[in-house]
Amino acid sequence: MPREGAPGMPTVKRCPPFVEAMTCGYIIPLATDITITLHADRIEMASTGYTEPFGGVHSQEQFPGAPFANLPAIKFRNPWLIKTPPGYSTLFLPPINRFDAPFMPFTGVVETDTYYRSIAFPAICLLQPGQQAVLKRGTPLVQAIPIRREAWSSAHGEWDLEKMNGQQRELDANPHMYREQHWQRKVYG
Repeated sequence: MPREGAPGMPTVKRCPPFVEAMTCGYIIPLATDITITLHADRIEMASTGYTEPFGGVHSQEQFPGAPFANLPAIKFRNPWLIKTPPGYSTLFLPPINRFDAPFMPFTGVVETDTYYRSIAFPAICLLQPGQQAVLKRGTPLVQAIPIRREAWSSAHGEWDLEKMNGQQRELDANPHMYREQHWQRKVYG
């Protein structure tokens, strides 16, 4: 059996659900270089290129009882205004399938069709005391995915075992079946 990434072994780059999740919506990057230093008793955030800081510290009193209540919280300012058409909100979340940042942004939904202000992005600092991280301008900060607000109803029922087995046979015969028959590329202009 070939090892992962060996010739003949497909990699995750050929998996439409994985790749499309990473390219879904928009990436909001850092607008400037930011240096984060975690000391034993405080966090320092310094930005360059702007008169006001692009980062700050979030008070831990805002998170009583949260599972992350004892972790250092920071906030990134955003110089851009996010505006969506009527009926669309924006889901903000950490960049999907990226695990290299020294911070983890909180996930949130904002009604960007009616809220006309810039949005700050709070995050948990993942540094250890004594560590410092220099984040370069353009570093992915959050992923922004427009979502339509509409009512949903869920239902549950029995699996259609015949249909599921039929698709399994198709997949066994053609490992690209999902990409060729089911995947619908989404475009964000």
